[in-house]
Amino acid sequence: MRTVLVGLALLALTSCAPAQTRAVQVGEKVYTVEVATTEDDQRQGLAGQPEVEPGTGMLFRLPSRSTQQVWGAGMLVAVDVVWITGGQVAAVDVLEPCTARDQSTCPRLTAPSPVDAVLEVQRDSRRRNRDSGRPVG
Repeated sequence: MRTVLVGLALLALTSCAPAQTRAVQVGEKVYTVEVATTEDDQRQGLAGQPEVEPGTGMLFRLPSRSTQQVWGAGMLVAVDVVWITGGQVAAVDVLEPCTARDQSTCPRLTAPSPVDAVLEVQRDSRRRNRDSGRPVG
């Protein structure tokens, strides 16, 4: 019984571990973002978040440059998807919310070319024209 309780306590502690965060600069704007470090983090993304605060978001670093897709399953708000290649914004797309949990019923976005990372941030209608080609650090 004691082993089970210790195991449950450890599980509770690890599931409450703070998310890894870092600053990401896109042009002149600095975002404080959570870093999706595990496959579960990447699969969950920002799904279920009632809002994305200004200056925040989530960064998905990829093990190698590849063509990626993101989907809106479980998303409650629209976000900008910033596709990053070689330390520059390759493109920005809008991911619309889809409250269904089944990925196959929700819209998907595909990167316009192979990317190194994906940044999801609060929706900004001006970002598409303003940020393409800007450096990311």
